[in-house]
Amino acid sequence: MPKRLTRAELPVEQTWNLADIFPTVEAWEAELAAVSADMPTVTRYAGRLGEGAGTLLACLEALEELQERFGRVASYALLFEPVRDGQGNELSTSFAIYEGDYERSPDTVLRRNAFASFTKRLKAYQNTYAATWATEVRKNVVMARLRGYPSATHMILDR
Repeated sequence: MPKRLTRAELPVEQTWNLADIFPTVEAWEAELAAVSADMPTVTRYAGRLGEGAGTLLACLEALEELQERFGRVASYALLFEPVRDGQGNELSTSFAIYEGDYERSPDTVLRRNAFASFTKRLKAYQNTYAATWATEVRKNVVMARLRGYPSATHMILDR
């Protein structure tokens, strides 16, 4: 299995400053809860987009702001904690390493530990992602209706 250097093994100038995303795990957890709680900033426009361009613009701006915040939350969530293999070695992990190596590893302990780490991080923001996706679907349905398409699928395929 390829060795992935830990943050401690790299020069500081070659590492991300995670504080640029969130200064602490607690700050990330607070923003995760806030993003979920702020869904009404977009959903309050449901059924109102036909009121005019100003309402549509306000809805799209609210959606864009929420999606940007969600992107930060999701990016931070994809930082996984290290896992241990069957020999007790601590290995760093990421989404790509999990799917590329650990998921198919013959080491049962590593596979189980990596899966636990992977699912723990994904579960932390599953409802936020679902709510954001639902908002995106609703937006596409409304845009399709406003543009005279029979469905959102027709509008997307016409692009």
